[in-house]
Amino acid sequence: MTVQQSEKEFLKSPPGHEPVIVEGLFRADPARVFKAFTAPEDVSCWFIPKPGGLVSAEIDLKVGGKWCFIIDRTQEKQIHFEGEYFVIDPPHRLEFSWRHVQEFADGSREATDASRVIVTFTQAGKATEVKLHHEAIKTEDARRGVGGGWNGCFGRLAGFVSNSRPNLQEEDMTSPNFVSRDEWLGARKTLLAKEKAFTRERDALSAARRELPMVLVEKDYVFDTEAGKKSLSDLFGPHPQLVVYHFMFGETWEEGCPSCSFWADNYERLDKHLAARDTALVSISNAPLETLQAYKKRLGWTFNWVSTDGNGFNIDYGVTFPGKEDPTGNGYNYSGNVFAEELPGVSTFLKLDDGRIGHSYSTYGRGLDMLNMAYNLLDLTPMGRHEEGLSYPMAWVRRRDMYGAEE
Repeated sequence: MTVQQSEKEFLKSPPGHEPVIVEGLFRADPARVFKAFTAPEDVSCWFIPKPGGLVSAEIDLKVGGKWCFIIDRTQEKQIHFEGEYFVIDPPHRLEFSWRHVQEFADGSREATDASRVIVTFTQAGKATEVKLHHEAIKTEDARRGVGGGWNGCFGRLAGFVSNSRPNLQEEDMTSPNFVSRDEWLGARKTLLAKEKAFTRERDALSAARRELPMVLVEKDYVFDTEAGKKSLSDLFGPHPQLVVYHFMFGETWEEGCPSCSFWADNYERLDKHLAARDTALVSISNAPLETLQAYKKRLGWTFNWVSTDGNGFNIDYGVTFPGKEDPTGNGYNYSGNVFAEELPGVSTFLKLDDGRIGHSYSTYGRGLDMLNMAYNLLDLTPMGRHEEGLSYPMAWVRRRDMYGAEE
């Protein structure tokens, strides 16, 4: 174990500012999870929710060594995180400093004050418990952004390490753990108890989601639809509830996002079922209506799909960031960071008897997993999502009419 003392005292949390603490249980051994934090090729796969991962990741894994994760680079500026390693104790503990930096074409640089991250890795049966403390964050807004960012990271990391076990096919498919039916039944009942506890927790979480306060929608949004210009209120139809899928399809794009197309295949034809529960479903994108209609016809979809027609709706609900900028500072998924101009999400709305509309909920990133039946089914199988060895988890996804086609 090696320890770097410089800056450690300086980087403790100030009085009255508790550290951001994020915890997770990962289906891999500590060495594997530690590597996911310290190998550039691994970090690039989970650190940000962006196809292709980081622009670059540089890690000098030694005490006093530097690290730098570039999340975006344009002609005007580069955005990255950087720091220095203080403690490296494989596979048990990491400590490093942390700064968010913007470097501009004129040579100027803006950087946050240094904060400190402590990560511990503890064996928990066949899994690893990870506890992350992010200290010396000076403002509550920054704490919320950092906390949301690390929570998103942990979600992506869980998917990455669980689906990147070495020799998955050779090891798991040629030498599975065969037991007697009675032994299997005992193991299955143990897992069932965990599944039931998870279901109860999910029900409680859903109840808490429904209890969230709402924000009154005061902007008069007008959308371009197959039936002409329609207001947000019109999109509800006869129903009091509206679910919006923010489909990634930029104004100048010729095709919709492959991943959003994958999701759309999963919610296609759900409108009748949702209508039976007083809920309308609509996809909303920034591309012109005629472009959306052509793509919808190509893939055989029937769901309602409308264009923002430049009304700013997808900007206001946190999925479109022109120029990869966000004047609100909230960023994507409340992380404070922006990774692309177009990103996916779901938002829900309630229309009151007097016509007022409330925004009740939005979710992004892996919060959309619940909509994807294909992933939910794969999660039931021995091989899971089987995304090991890919440049990023959904690199395998194609538009439905492109599987088997030459790239």
